[in-house]
Amino acid sequence: DDINLHIANVGDCRAVLGVQNEDGTWEAVHLTCDHNATNESECLRIKSEHPKEEGESLIVDDRLLGILMPFRAFGDVRFKWSKELQQSILENSCDLKALNIYQYTPQHYSTPPYLSAEPEISYHKLRPQDKFLILASDGLWDMLSNEEAVKIVAEHLTGISLQ
Repeated sequence: DDINLHIANVGDCRAVLGVQNEDGTWEAVHLTCDHNATNESECLRIKSEHPKEEGESLIVDDRLLGILMPFRAFGDVRFKWSKELQQSILENSCDLKALNIYQYTPQHYSTPPYLSAEPEISYHKLRPQDKFLILASDGLWDMLSNEEAVKIVAEHLTGISLQ
């Protein structure tokens, strides 16, 4: 029976498959797309969801509204809810004057939501040469390339130092 891998990805995480080729070499196969400013389709998606007038303020310094790196996430409701909804929720649980809700609202916050929790779904039919899967957040990917991460895991599994 075929074994299939389905991945639902949101935020600053990535799935990379470690593949061992017939000649014993290793390959890193990127199974997900990054949801940030390095992904042109994500930038186009964000821009298509907001008025043209907001175009210059949506992605500033490769960050959503100049603040947040990922363009998709489960949390960070301040990028999803209207100012009014945020204020009404906080009114019931906080001293709004002390909290100063507007210090938490990003500049140029006109047409929320800016951040999506909708996952991007990918599929891969597993093959015998697919040996392991690395699931990690930007804490790893900011430090290592896909290839470096696969090399480290492959060396650990095989006990052989790879060049």
